[in-house]
Amino acid sequence: MKILKNQNNNLDNLSPFEKKYQSLYVGCYSDDPTNPSMDTFLGQISNISECIDMGRDQDFKYVGIREGNQCFASNTIPQTQSVNRAQYCNVGCDDIG
Repeated sequence: MKILKNQNNNLDNLSPFEKKYQSLYVGCYSDDPTNPSMDTFLGQISNISECIDMGRDQDFKYVGIREGNQCFASNTIPQTQSVNRAQYCNVGCDDIG
């Protein structure tokens, strides 16, 4: 699962799009259904910005994308194991490929 943190600092020099979607990549985490990285499922998505919007609308600090089209959220960094991004977090979102 690819995890992003919503950011709200130093937005002065950013375009409106960048301000809206500024996020910080946190990492790639293992995601076993018996021990999920994030337990709040927000819905199906077709791109990263949809997941970020859903997380912000519900005041979550972190959003994660599983299998390229499933959005999850949490207010804490996952307690599951961090894994290799190139090997485990390489599924593109539906809109992006």
